[in-house]
Amino acid sequence: MLTKEPSFASLLVKQSPAIHCGHGWIIGKDGKRWHPCRS
Repeated sequence: MLTKEPSFASLLVKQSPAIHCGHGWIIGKDGKRWHPCRS
């Protein structure tokens, strides 16, 4: 588990309606998985 601020994940989830599937990966409305650090 990363030692980043827990608020980062919270803000990410609040700002985006996408589903957070763990490990930083997020499932967008189109069903594609993407990583905030890789985008």
